[in-house]
Amino acid sequence: MKQLPALLLLIASLVATSPALSNHTATNHSEVVKLQLNSTHQFRFAGYYMAIEKGFYKDKGLDVQILKSSHTTDSIEELVAGKADYAISGADVLIAKAKTMPVVALAAINPESPLALMVRKDSNIKTPADLRGKRIMLSETNKFAIVTMLKNAGVNIGEYEILPLAADYTSLDTNQTDAYPVYITDKAYHDKNDISQYHYLRPKDYGLQFYNDILITTDNEIKDYRFRTRDFREASLKGW
Repeated sequence: MKQLPALLLLIASLVATSPALSNHTATNHSEVVKLQLNSTHQFRFAGYYMAIEKGFYKDKGLDVQILKSSHTTDSIEELVAGKADYAISGADVLIAKAKTMPVVALAAINPESPLALMVRKDSNIKTPADLRGKRIMLSETNKFAIVTMLKNAGVNIGEYEILPLAADYTSLDTNQTDAYPVYITDKAYHDKNDISQYHYLRPKDYGLQFYNDILITTDNEIKDYRFRTRDFREASLKGW
């Protein structure tokens, strides 16, 4: 599988933060911190739930609140806007870095992304190449991986229409779009419809491997609360 060179930025960011977070052991503080997910509550975030249940955050003096996301919520924007102290992102963090947004990667939890485009089976869309001339709902959160998958299939930007992301995938059933981005680990929509009528197009299945569930924070968080950042990162990794 192809590993994108840009992912080296994440490793560089991680290494760059390590020295500043390595020489403090005090735990006699109690602070509320917020972690913004990039999806709804689900098993792929189990390490963070475990860190709460096992008291790993509490041992560090941290009261962690985990905030779920909707399909239209951008976890990086929530983080940069100050609505959270830490966040989970996917390959979209590369776009954020390219835009010089003040985000720093702390850890890459999962080397395999569950992101996929969902299409109706009766649409005759079998491969990414079949999306030429079609309508695709995307947000900044999932655009990087999907656009890269399409480009590798010979379908360039401009050869398909990008639509704003609707609240849920039922826009496929109402013919508002031809493809809708989902995380295959999110089973919430299974409760409403028979998913046998849908088909997934995953970047992973077309030779692309994107790191997923990247733990990030802001430059200011590291500058102003470097020991808290270290404690949060250590407790989170212990949860995994």
